[in-house]
Amino acid sequence: MESRSSGAPPPEGADSKTLLSSSMRYKLRKKHPCPVELEQELRVKNARLPKPVHDGLNSWLKRHRDNPYPNKAEKEALSAKLGITPQQVSELSE
Repeated sequence: MESRSSGAPPPEGADSKTLLSSSMRYKLRKKHPCPVELEQELRVKNARLPKPVHDGLNSWLKRHRDNPYPNKAEKEALSAKLGITPQQVSELSE
């Protein structure tokens, strides 16, 4: 069995990602991290809601303890009142 040296070019048509194991890719990323600008772009933005939105949703939930799942009309009303999208209301009530 012939072993390849680390400096040898990859075989014809081979993808360079398939030649490295996941642990080797991890070590490579640790040794050569992304530039700071790129890393900041990849970060998830702050997912917290502003306090007035949070307080408005909590007050709605306190008023509707018996059924804490808003229907479509209530979702639209909450989103208009609090300045968030109906999708955000749906995600918070699930």
